[in-house]
Amino acid sequence: MQLKKLTLATLLVMSSSASLAASKPLLTGSNLGYGQASNNHTIFSSTANPAWIGGNLHIENNFGFGLTGGFRFQQKGFGELNDQYVNNIKPILTKFDSSSQSAVVQATELEQELVNMITKVRDDFSFQLDAQGNLPLVFTHNKLGGFGLEMSFAASGTGGLLSDDRPVTFDPSQLVPTGLNNTFTDNDLVNALDVKTGIYLKTAVSTEVALTYGDEFYQNDDGQLAVGFRAKMIQASLVKSVNSFKKYLTQTANNQDITIASDLSDHSDLNETENAFGLDLGAQWFAENWMAGLMVQNINSPKFNYNDLGVGISNQAYTEKYFARQYALNEAVELTPQARVEAAYYSKNRHWTLSGSADLNDAPNLLNQKQQWLSVAAAYATDASGDEWYYALVPDIRVSYHSNLAGDKRSFYAPGLSWGPLNLDIAFEEMSDLSKLGNLGSATDETIDLPKMVQVNLGLEFYF
Repeated sequence: MQLKKLTLATLLVMSSSASLAASKPLLTGSNLGYGQASNNHTIFSSTANPAWIGGNLHIENNFGFGLTGGFRFQQKGFGELNDQYVNNIKPILTKFDSSSQSAVVQATELEQELVNMITKVRDDFSFQLDAQGNLPLVFTHNKLGGFGLEMSFAASGTGGLLSDDRPVTFDPSQLVPTGLNNTFTDNDLVNALDVKTGIYLKTAVSTEVALTYGDEFYQNDDGQLAVGFRAKMIQASLVKSVNSFKKYLTQTANNQDITIASDLSDHSDLNETENAFGLDLGAQWFAENWMAGLMVQNINSPKFNYNDLGVGISNQAYTEKYFARQYALNEAVELTPQARVEAAYYSKNRHWTLSGSADLNDAPNLLNQKQQWLSVAAAYATDASGDEWYYALVPDIRVSYHSNLAGDKRSFYAPGLSWGPLNLDIAFEEMSDLSKLGNLGSATDETIDLPKMVQVNLGLEFYF
Protein backbone atom coordinates (compact mmCIF):
# COMPACT_ATOMS: atom_id res chain seq x y z
CA MET A 1 0.00 0.00 0.00
CA GLN A 2 1.51 3.36 -1.02
CA LEU A 3 -0.62 5.15 1.60
CA LYS A 4 1.93 4.35 4.26
CA LYS A 5 4.20 7.03 2.72
CA LEU A 6 1.92 9.75 4.07
CA THR A 7 3.31 9.71 7.61
CA LEU A 8 2.96 12.07 10.53
CA ALA A 9 6.55 13.15 10.04
CA THR A 10 5.55 14.34 6.58
CA LEU A 11 2.72 16.36 8.09
CA LEU A 12 5.13 17.93 10.57
CA VAL A 13 7.48 18.98 7.79
CA MET A 14 4.55 20.33 5.82
CA SER A 15 3.22 22.29 8.75
CA SER A 16 6.47 23.70 10.07
CA SER A 17 7.63 24.82 6.64
CA ALA A 18 4.69 27.20 6.51
CA SER A 19 5.70 28.58 9.88
CA LEU A 20 8.99 30.04 8.77
CA ALA A 21 7.13 32.88 7.44
CA ALA A 22 3.18 38.55 15.40
CA SER A 23 4.57 41.80 15.83
CA LYS A 24 7.47 40.68 18.07
CA PRO A 25 6.19 37.35 19.36
CA LEU A 26 9.36 36.69 21.37
CA LEU A 27 11.08 38.39 24.27
CA THR A 28 14.09 40.24 22.89
CA GLY A 29 17.62 39.03 23.57
CA SER A 30 18.60 38.76 27.23
CA ASN A 31 15.13 39.99 28.27
CA LEU A 32 14.21 36.30 28.05
CA GLY A 33 16.38 35.49 31.07
CA TYR A 34 16.02 38.83 32.85
CA GLY A 35 12.22 38.68 32.62
CA GLN A 36 9.83 41.28 31.29
CA ALA A 37 10.71 43.88 33.94
CA SER A 38 13.36 46.39 32.82
CA ASN A 39 16.87 45.61 33.99
CA ASN A 40 19.72 48.13 34.09
CA HIS A 41 22.28 45.51 33.02
CA THR A 42 21.11 45.12 29.41
CA ILE A 43 20.52 47.48 26.53
CA PHE A 44 17.61 45.25 25.45
CA SER A 45 15.56 46.82 28.26
CA SER A 46 15.15 49.73 25.83
CA THR A 47 12.74 47.49 23.91
CA ALA A 48 10.48 47.05 26.97
CA ASN A 49 9.27 50.03 29.03
CA PRO A 50 10.10 53.16 26.99
CA ALA A 51 10.76 55.09 30.22
CA TRP A 52 13.86 52.95 30.90
CA ILE A 53 15.87 54.88 28.38
CA GLY A 54 15.24 58.10 30.34
CA GLY A 55 16.01 56.62 33.75
CA ASN A 56 19.23 55.00 32.58
CA LEU A 57 21.05 58.33 32.12
CA HIS A 58 24.67 58.72 33.09
CA ILE A 59 26.92 61.65 33.95
CA GLU A 60 28.65 61.18 30.63
CA ASN A 61 26.92 60.79 27.30
CA ASN A 62 26.64 57.17 26.16
CA PHE A 63 25.94 55.18 23.03
CA GLY A 64 24.99 51.54 22.77
CA PHE A 65 23.68 48.98 20.33
CA GLY A 66 22.65 45.36 20.31
CA LEU A 67 21.97 42.59 17.82
CA THR A 68 20.00 39.46 18.64
CA GLY A 69 18.08 36.66 17.01
CA GLY A 70 15.90 33.95 18.44
CA PHE A 71 13.56 31.10 17.56
CA ARG A 72 10.90 29.16 19.45
CA PHE A 73 9.15 25.86 18.81
CA GLN A 74 6.15 24.66 20.78
CA GLN A 75 3.64 21.88 20.29
CA LYS A 76 0.90 20.04 22.04
CA GLY A 77 -0.42 16.57 21.34
CA PHE A 78 2.01 15.61 18.56
CA GLY A 79 3.43 12.64 20.47
CA GLU A 80 -0.05 11.27 21.18
CA LEU A 81 -1.05 11.72 17.55
CA ASN A 82 2.05 9.89 16.40
CA ASP A 83 1.55 7.03 18.88
CA GLN A 84 -2.00 6.58 17.63
CA TYR A 85 -0.77 6.49 14.05
CA VAL A 86 2.18 4.14 14.58
CA ASN A 87 0.34 1.67 16.82
CA ASN A 88 -3.12 1.63 15.24
CA ILE A 89 -3.13 3.11 11.72
CA LYS A 90 0.17 2.15 10.13
CA PRO A 91 -0.17 -1.60 10.76
CA ILE A 92 -3.42 -1.62 8.77
CA LEU A 93 -1.89 0.33 5.89
CA THR A 94 1.27 -1.76 5.67
CA LYS A 95 -0.59 -5.08 5.78
CA PHE A 96 -3.58 -4.13 3.67
CA ASP A 97 -4.80 -7.10 1.67
CA SER A 98 -6.16 -6.03 -1.71
CA SER A 99 -8.27 -9.15 -2.14
CA SER A 100 -12.00 -8.62 -2.14
CA GLN A 101 -12.63 -10.94 0.81
CA SER A 102 -10.71 -8.95 3.42
CA ALA A 103 -10.64 -5.43 1.95
CA VAL A 104 -14.01 -4.34 3.36
CA VAL A 105 -13.16 -5.64 6.84
CA GLN A 106 -9.80 -3.86 6.88
CA ALA A 107 -11.23 -0.68 5.43
CA THR A 108 -13.88 -0.64 8.16
CA GLU A 109 -11.19 -1.13 10.78
CA LEU A 110 -9.13 1.68 9.22
CA GLU A 111 -12.13 3.98 9.30
CA GLN A 112 -12.69 3.38 13.00
CA GLU A 113 -9.03 3.83 13.92
CA LEU A 114 -8.82 7.10 11.97
CA VAL A 115 -11.95 8.35 13.72
CA ASN A 116 -10.53 7.41 17.12
CA MET A 117 -7.19 9.07 16.41
CA ILE A 118 -8.55 12.36 15.07
CA THR A 119 -11.32 12.84 17.62
CA LYS A 120 -8.94 12.06 20.49
CA VAL A 121 -6.30 14.67 19.62
CA ARG A 122 -7.99 17.32 17.48
CA ASP A 123 -9.00 19.68 20.31
CA ASP A 124 -5.59 19.71 21.98
CA PHE A 125 -3.30 19.33 18.98
CA SER A 126 -1.31 22.41 17.97
CA PHE A 127 2.15 23.47 16.86
CA GLN A 128 3.90 26.80 16.45
CA LEU A 129 7.20 28.16 15.19
CA ASP A 130 8.44 31.71 15.82
CA ALA A 131 11.56 33.52 14.66
CA GLN A 132 12.69 37.04 15.44
CA GLY A 133 15.61 39.42 14.94
CA ASN A 134 16.19 42.77 16.67
CA LEU A 135 18.65 45.66 16.30
CA PRO A 136 18.27 48.28 19.05
CA LEU A 137 20.35 51.50 19.09
CA VAL A 138 20.47 53.74 22.18
CA PHE A 139 21.93 57.20 22.80
CA THR A 140 21.68 58.82 26.23
CA HIS A 141 22.55 62.46 26.89
CA ASN A 142 22.73 63.91 30.38
CA LYS A 143 20.81 67.01 29.26
CA LEU A 144 18.77 65.93 26.23
CA GLY A 145 17.53 62.62 27.60
CA GLY A 146 17.58 59.17 26.04
CA PHE A 147 16.90 58.27 22.42
CA GLY A 148 16.35 54.83 20.94
CA LEU A 149 15.87 53.30 17.51
CA GLU A 150 14.89 49.68 17.06
CA MET A 151 14.47 47.66 13.90
CA SER A 152 12.98 44.19 14.13
CA PHE A 153 11.69 41.34 12.02
CA ALA A 154 9.37 38.60 13.24
CA ALA A 155 7.72 35.55 11.70
CA SER A 156 5.25 33.18 13.33
CA GLY A 157 3.20 30.24 12.17
CA THR A 158 0.75 27.95 13.88
CA GLY A 159 -1.53 25.15 12.83
CA GLY A 160 -4.04 22.60 13.99
CA LEU A 161 -6.60 20.05 12.87
CA LEU A 162 -10.15 20.75 11.78
CA SER A 163 -12.63 17.92 11.60
CA ASP A 164 -16.30 17.03 11.50
CA ASP A 165 -17.96 15.18 14.37
CA ARG A 166 -17.40 12.08 12.25
CA PRO A 167 -14.01 12.92 10.63
CA VAL A 168 -13.81 9.77 8.45
CA THR A 169 -16.64 7.76 6.93
CA PHE A 170 -16.27 4.51 4.97
CA ASP A 171 -18.84 3.71 2.28
CA PRO A 172 -18.54 0.04 1.24
CA SER A 173 -20.62 0.67 -1.88
CA GLN A 174 -17.77 2.84 -3.18
CA LEU A 175 -15.17 0.12 -2.73
CA VAL A 176 -15.47 -1.41 -6.21
CA PRO A 177 -12.78 -3.88 -7.32
CA THR A 178 -11.01 -3.30 -10.62
CA GLY A 179 -9.05 -5.56 -12.90
CA LEU A 180 -9.31 -9.23 -13.84
CA ASN A 181 -8.09 -10.40 -10.43
CA ASN A 182 -11.00 -8.72 -8.65
CA THR A 183 -8.64 -6.76 -6.38
CA PHE A 184 -8.59 -3.24 -4.97
CA THR A 185 -6.14 -0.43 -5.58
CA ASP A 186 -5.06 2.29 -3.20
CA ASN A 187 -7.23 4.72 -5.11
CA ASP A 188 -10.26 2.48 -4.63
CA LEU A 189 -9.73 2.64 -0.89
CA VAL A 190 -9.33 6.42 -0.88
CA ASN A 191 -12.46 6.90 -2.96
CA ALA A 192 -14.41 4.87 -0.44
CA LEU A 193 -13.21 7.03 2.47
CA ASP A 194 -14.94 10.36 3.03
CA VAL A 195 -12.32 12.27 5.02
CA LYS A 196 -13.84 15.37 6.65
CA THR A 197 -10.56 16.60 8.13
CA GLY A 198 -8.53 19.67 7.29
CA ILE A 199 -5.19 21.23 8.20
CA TYR A 200 -5.52 24.83 9.39
CA LEU A 201 -2.50 27.13 9.04
CA LYS A 202 -1.99 30.74 10.17
CA THR A 203 1.15 32.79 9.62
CA ALA A 204 2.13 36.33 10.54
CA VAL A 205 5.20 38.09 9.15
CA SER A 206 6.03 41.56 10.38
CA THR A 207 8.71 44.21 10.36
CA GLU A 208 8.80 47.08 12.82
CA VAL A 209 10.72 50.33 13.19
CA ALA A 210 10.37 52.03 16.56
CA LEU A 211 11.58 55.41 17.85
CA THR A 212 11.82 55.81 21.62
CA TYR A 213 12.41 58.86 23.78
CA GLY A 214 12.62 59.07 27.56
CA ASP A 215 13.82 61.57 30.16
CA GLU A 216 13.75 62.34 33.85
CA PHE A 217 10.52 64.17 34.62
CA TYR A 218 10.85 64.69 38.37
CA GLN A 219 13.56 64.19 40.99
CA ASN A 220 13.89 64.49 44.77
CA ASP A 221 16.11 63.05 47.49
CA ASP A 222 14.37 59.69 47.34
CA GLY A 223 14.74 59.09 43.61
CA GLN A 224 13.62 60.21 40.18
CA LEU A 225 10.65 59.68 37.88
CA ALA A 226 11.36 58.88 34.24
CA VAL A 227 8.75 58.94 31.50
CA GLY A 228 8.97 57.85 27.91
CA PHE A 229 7.09 57.02 24.74
CA ARG A 230 7.64 54.76 21.77
CA ALA A 231 6.29 55.42 18.29
CA LYS A 232 6.41 52.42 16.01
CA MET A 233 5.52 51.65 12.43
CA ILE A 234 4.44 48.05 11.95
CA GLN A 235 4.22 46.33 8.57
CA ALA A 236 2.53 42.94 8.67
CA SER A 237 1.21 40.22 6.38
CA LEU A 238 -1.34 37.90 7.98
CA VAL A 239 -2.38 34.74 6.15
CA LYS A 240 -4.50 31.71 6.92
CA SER A 241 -5.48 28.72 4.83
CA VAL A 242 -7.28 25.38 5.02
CA ASN A 243 -6.26 22.28 3.10
CA SER A 244 -8.26 19.08 2.98
CA PHE A 245 -6.44 15.99 4.19
CA LYS A 246 -8.36 13.94 1.61
CA LYS A 247 -6.47 15.70 -1.18
CA TYR A 248 -3.12 14.42 0.05
CA LEU A 249 -4.46 10.89 0.48
CA THR A 250 -5.70 10.94 -3.11
CA GLN A 251 -2.38 12.23 -4.45
CA THR A 252 -0.50 9.52 -2.55
CA ALA A 253 -2.84 6.78 -3.74
CA ASN A 254 -2.35 7.86 -7.35
CA ASN A 255 1.46 7.91 -6.95
CA GLN A 256 1.43 11.64 -7.56
CA ASP A 257 3.70 14.16 -5.90
CA ILE A 258 2.03 15.60 -2.82
CA THR A 259 1.50 19.30 -3.54
CA ILE A 260 2.78 20.47 -0.16
CA ALA A 261 5.30 22.96 -1.53
CA SER A 262 2.85 24.56 -3.95
CA ASP A 263 0.13 24.71 -1.28
CA LEU A 264 2.49 26.50 1.08
CA SER A 265 3.52 28.87 -1.70
CA ASP A 266 -0.14 29.60 -2.42
CA HIS A 267 -0.66 30.13 1.31
CA SER A 268 2.08 32.78 1.42
CA ASP A 269 0.59 34.67 -1.53
CA LEU A 270 -2.93 34.96 -0.12
CA ASN A 271 -2.68 38.37 1.54
CA GLU A 272 -1.29 41.84 1.02
CA THR A 273 1.04 43.64 3.39
CA GLU A 274 -0.59 46.24 5.65
CA ASN A 275 0.89 49.13 7.63
CA ALA A 276 -0.21 50.51 10.99
CA PHE A 277 1.12 52.95 13.56
CA GLY A 278 1.47 52.05 17.24
CA LEU A 279 2.22 54.04 20.38
CA ASP A 280 3.53 52.91 23.79
CA LEU A 281 3.79 55.02 26.95
CA GLY A 282 5.68 54.28 30.15
CA ALA A 283 6.82 55.64 33.50
CA GLN A 284 9.34 54.37 36.06
CA TRP A 285 10.39 55.49 39.53
CA PHE A 286 14.08 54.87 40.24
CA ALA A 287 15.21 54.83 43.87
CA GLU A 288 18.61 53.88 45.24
CA ASN A 289 17.91 50.17 45.44
CA TRP A 290 14.57 49.61 43.74
CA MET A 291 12.50 50.47 40.70
CA ALA A 292 8.77 50.44 40.01
CA GLY A 293 7.16 51.07 36.64
CA LEU A 294 4.02 51.10 34.56
CA MET A 295 3.64 50.94 30.81
CA VAL A 296 0.78 50.75 28.33
CA GLN A 297 1.51 49.43 24.86
CA ASN A 298 -0.53 49.90 21.69
CA ILE A 299 -2.70 52.61 23.23
CA ASN A 300 -4.11 53.45 19.79
CA SER A 301 -5.08 49.82 18.94
CA PRO A 302 -3.37 49.19 15.55
CA LYS A 303 -5.39 46.82 13.38
CA PHE A 304 -4.56 44.27 10.68
CA ASN A 305 -6.65 41.90 8.54
CA TYR A 306 -6.33 38.30 7.48
CA ASN A 307 -7.26 37.17 3.98
CA ASP A 308 -10.92 36.19 3.53
CA LEU A 309 -11.72 32.51 3.11
CA GLY A 310 -14.71 30.79 1.53
CA VAL A 311 -14.91 33.21 -1.39
CA GLY A 312 -16.29 31.86 -4.68
CA ILE A 313 -17.59 28.44 -5.72
CA SER A 314 -14.35 26.48 -6.19
CA ASN A 315 -13.61 23.18 -4.41
CA GLN A 316 -11.16 25.06 -2.19
CA ALA A 317 -13.82 27.63 -1.23
CA TYR A 318 -16.21 24.78 -0.43
CA THR A 319 -13.61 23.18 1.85
CA GLU A 320 -13.09 26.49 3.65
CA LYS A 321 -16.84 27.01 4.11
CA TYR A 322 -17.33 23.45 5.33
CA PHE A 323 -15.12 24.04 8.39
CA ALA A 324 -16.34 27.61 8.97
CA ARG A 325 -17.98 26.82 12.30
CA GLN A 326 -14.52 26.06 13.72
CA TYR A 327 -12.84 29.33 12.73
CA ALA A 328 -13.69 32.75 11.29
CA LEU A 329 -13.83 33.09 7.50
CA ASN A 330 -13.27 36.84 7.92
CA GLU A 331 -10.82 37.81 10.63
CA ALA A 332 -9.15 41.00 11.83
CA VAL A 333 -6.54 41.44 14.58
CA GLU A 334 -6.76 44.52 16.78
CA LEU A 335 -3.72 44.96 19.02
CA THR A 336 -5.69 46.35 21.93
CA PRO A 337 -4.02 48.35 24.72
CA GLN A 338 -2.27 46.30 27.37
CA ALA A 339 -0.99 47.64 30.71
CA ARG A 340 1.97 46.16 32.59
CA VAL A 341 3.33 46.84 36.08
CA GLU A 342 6.92 46.01 36.98
CA ALA A 343 9.26 46.23 39.94
CA ALA A 344 12.88 45.41 40.73
CA TYR A 345 15.04 45.33 43.86
CA TYR A 346 18.81 45.77 43.61
CA SER A 347 21.49 44.84 46.11
CA LYS A 348 23.57 47.70 47.47
CA ASN A 349 26.38 47.06 44.97
CA ARG A 350 23.87 46.51 42.14
CA HIS A 351 25.19 43.02 41.45
CA TRP A 352 22.02 41.18 42.49
CA THR A 353 18.58 41.89 41.09
CA LEU A 354 15.17 40.47 41.92
CA SER A 355 12.38 41.57 39.58
CA GLY A 356 8.86 40.84 38.50
CA SER A 357 6.17 42.05 36.13
CA ALA A 358 2.51 41.39 35.45
CA ASP A 359 0.20 42.28 32.59
CA LEU A 360 -3.01 43.76 33.97
CA ASN A 361 -5.19 42.56 31.09
CA ASP A 362 -5.01 40.17 28.18
CA ALA A 363 -4.42 41.28 24.60
CA PRO A 364 -4.00 39.43 21.28
CA ASN A 365 -0.86 39.06 19.23
CA LEU A 366 -0.84 38.99 15.44
CA LEU A 367 -1.93 35.34 15.43
CA ASN A 368 -4.94 36.42 17.54
CA GLN A 369 -3.68 34.46 20.53
CA LYS A 370 -4.49 35.92 23.95
CA GLN A 371 -1.43 36.97 25.98
CA GLN A 372 -1.24 38.04 29.64
CA TRP A 373 2.18 37.36 31.10
CA LEU A 374 3.35 37.11 34.69
CA SER A 375 7.12 36.86 35.18
CA VAL A 376 9.64 36.78 38.02
CA ALA A 377 13.43 36.77 37.70
CA ALA A 378 16.69 36.75 39.64
CA ALA A 379 20.02 37.88 38.19
CA TYR A 380 23.64 38.36 39.19
CA ALA A 381 25.77 40.75 37.15
CA THR A 382 29.47 41.53 37.57
CA ASP A 383 29.54 44.69 35.44
CA ALA A 384 29.07 47.22 38.28
CA SER A 385 31.65 50.03 38.21
CA GLY A 386 34.67 49.76 40.48
CA ASP A 387 35.06 45.97 40.36
CA GLU A 388 38.41 44.32 39.93
CA TRP A 389 39.58 43.32 36.46
CA TYR A 390 39.10 39.60 37.09
CA TYR A 391 35.35 40.08 37.31
CA ALA A 392 35.43 40.27 33.53
CA LEU A 393 36.12 36.52 33.52
CA VAL A 394 32.93 35.77 35.43
CA PRO A 395 29.74 35.60 33.36
CA ASP A 396 26.54 37.36 34.34
CA ILE A 397 23.85 34.81 35.13
CA ARG A 398 20.05 35.06 35.30
CA VAL A 399 16.95 32.89 35.49
CA SER A 400 13.26 33.71 35.10
CA TYR A 401 9.85 32.10 35.20
CA HIS A 402 7.03 33.12 32.87
CA SER A 403 3.36 32.15 32.92
CA ASN A 404 0.66 33.11 30.45
CA LEU A 405 -2.52 33.79 32.45
CA ALA A 406 -4.64 33.77 29.27
CA GLY A 407 -4.74 31.88 26.00
CA ASP A 408 -2.79 28.63 26.09
CA LYS A 409 -1.88 29.04 29.82
CA ARG A 410 1.67 27.92 29.09
CA SER A 411 4.49 28.40 31.62
CA PHE A 412 8.22 28.15 31.06
CA TYR A 413 11.64 28.68 32.66
CA ALA A 414 14.41 30.76 31.10
CA PRO A 415 18.05 30.73 32.29
CA GLY A 416 20.70 32.83 30.57
CA LEU A 417 24.23 34.15 30.79
CA SER A 418 26.33 37.00 29.42
CA TRP A 419 30.06 36.81 28.90
CA GLY A 420 31.41 40.14 27.81
CA PRO A 421 29.22 41.29 24.92
CA LEU A 422 27.78 37.83 24.22
CA ASN A 423 24.32 36.80 25.46
CA LEU A 424 22.80 33.33 25.42
CA ASP A 425 19.32 32.68 26.81
CA ILE A 426 17.21 29.55 26.54
CA ALA A 427 13.68 28.70 27.61
CA PHE A 428 11.88 25.41 28.16
CA GLU A 429 8.63 24.13 29.61
CA GLU A 430 10.22 20.99 31.03
CA MET A 431 13.88 20.11 31.57
CA SER A 432 13.51 17.18 29.17
CA ASP A 433 12.69 19.66 26.37
CA LEU A 434 16.40 20.49 26.05
CA SER A 435 17.39 16.90 25.33
CA LYS A 436 14.61 16.67 22.75
CA LEU A 437 15.71 19.77 20.85
CA GLY A 438 17.73 17.73 18.36
CA ASN A 439 14.63 15.73 17.44
CA LEU A 440 13.20 18.72 15.56
CA GLY A 441 15.34 17.86 12.55
CA SER A 442 15.39 14.08 12.85
CA ALA A 443 11.80 13.04 13.53
CA THR A 444 10.43 10.03 11.67
CA ASP A 445 7.05 8.40 11.69
CA GLU A 446 8.39 5.85 14.19
CA THR A 447 10.09 8.31 16.58
CA ILE A 448 8.52 11.69 17.20
CA ASP A 449 9.60 12.79 20.67
CA LEU A 450 9.44 16.55 20.37
CA PRO A 451 9.88 19.17 23.10
CA LYS A 452 6.73 20.81 24.44
CA MET A 453 8.41 24.20 24.15
CA VAL A 454 11.95 25.44 23.59
CA GLN A 455 13.36 28.87 22.75
CA VAL A 456 16.91 30.04 22.09
CA ASN A 457 18.10 33.68 21.94
CA LEU A 458 21.65 34.58 20.94
CA GLY A 459 22.84 38.17 20.88
CA LEU A 460 25.54 40.80 21.21
CA GLU A 461 25.40 44.16 22.96
CA PHE A 462 27.85 46.99 23.40
CA TYR A 463 27.67 50.14 25.51
CA PHE A 464 30.19 52.99 25.27
